[in-house]
Amino acid sequence: TENVGELDRLAFCAALKFVALAQNGIEPVPANLGKPTPLPSLGEFGDAALTLLRSQSTWRITAEEKAKYDSVFTRLDPEDGRISGKKAKQVLINSKLPNPVLGKIWELSDIDKDGRLDMDEFAVAMHLVYK
Repeated sequence: TENVGELDRLAFCAALKFVALAQNGIEPVPANLGKPTPLPSLGEFGDAALTLLRSQSTWRITAEEKAKYDSVFTRLDPEDGRISGKKAKQVLINSKLPNPVLGKIWELSDIDKDGRLDMDEFAVAMHLVYK
């Protein structure tokens, strides 16, 4: 990250989800972003943050979405069950999101930090891009 002292909307929502995970005894790591949790408790600052969270669609990937993402993944001709960053970029760039945002999504999605995405990591990336 650029360490500029601010979060964009996506990063802010991810941060709130990490708080909710931690408050519910679940390790706050990218792999757990899809786990259901109650909304985080944020004290006096919570109302504005929770309004933003409620305005977001669910973080959970539905079976229909997963099937769609898996189909796209398969069409990208994975090698050993993974696709390269170059192949993933071909799809993710279509979102028209700024490159820094796509970079953050990549950081969250490439859970094992190997520079490639497996089917589940790709689904996470697609979900973050298109939600």
